[in-house]
Amino acid sequence: MRRAFAGIDYKHLDPFIMMDQMGEVEYAPGEPKGTPWHPHRGFETVTYLRLIPGRRPTRR
Repeated sequence: MRRAFAGIDYKHLDPFIMMDQMGEVEYAPGEPKGTPWHPHRGFETVTYLRLIPGRRPTRR
């Protein structure tokens, strides 16, 4: 996991609570997706793609 605002006091990041980048995950057939209960469960997840002018997206 990479944390976008590591080492910064979260009170200065309002309205952002967390911005983490998780690595790729492969689930087995029938395996539940997501995470079990934890204190942050229920937060809304927002996914975005940043496009840079003059650069073409690369495929993985």
